[in-house]
Amino acid sequence: MTDYLLLHRRGIGALISATATAAFFATYSASMFEFISPQLSPWLAVAAGVFLFEFAAFAWSQVEAKHADTREQIAIAGAGKWLALAGSILTTVVWFSMGE
Repeated sequence: MTDYLLLHRRGIGALISATATAAFFATYSASMFEFISPQLSPWLAVAAGVFLFEFAAFAWSQVEAKHADTREQIAIAGAGKWLALAGSILTTVVWFSMGE
């Protein structure tokens, strides 16, 4: 039961963080991909932001936990995980502090 509650709490936190990251990129980076398509640019910005921070943090943590064999691989995966997590936290904090 404790494992389920911990997993559920992490899932809710990840969902809130991903939503705030998506909102940040939709608001402040919506014109990032206008060279591809002005209509799709906000959606592409959201996808890029969520992939860059949320998915990358999850992927690097999986690599660190399950696929890294040497100390160097663990260090690289750990650095990638923390950088992606820091970006995710920063966009979430900025989004909520801007009050939009």
